Amino acid sequence: MVDILVGCIIILIFVSFFYFAFYRKRCRYNKLIKRGLKIPAKIISINKTDLFVGDDSFAIPIMEIVFELEYPKDTTRKETIRHAFNKWETIPKKGDKITIFIDKANPHNFDIER
Repeated sequence: MVDILVGCIIILIFVSFFYFAFYRKRCRYNKLIKRGLKIPAKIISINKTDLFVGDDSFAIPIMEIVFELEYPKDTTRKETIRHAFNKWETIPKKGDKITIFIDKANPHNFDIER
């Protein structure tokens, strides 16, 4: 009986980890795409951080991007986001235009268009 209970707890922990690590983030991004505003932004600076995602041989650097966007209208604000670009994505440069998805209900919830 105790073995079954321990097994169920381990499975519950694994499922919870999978949900919070992968599925929840993806759902939040998809919700932003469907319901959010698509706003152009200009990159002010882009810097490589000391953080990496992945194995040693396939490590992807996490880039810190500072960009300027106009939201709400006639108001310019600077925001910073950390984003891991995979090897197929082109890393934007200073002065490039990117697209940002912003949540209408919470303007501080935003993400880069992938």
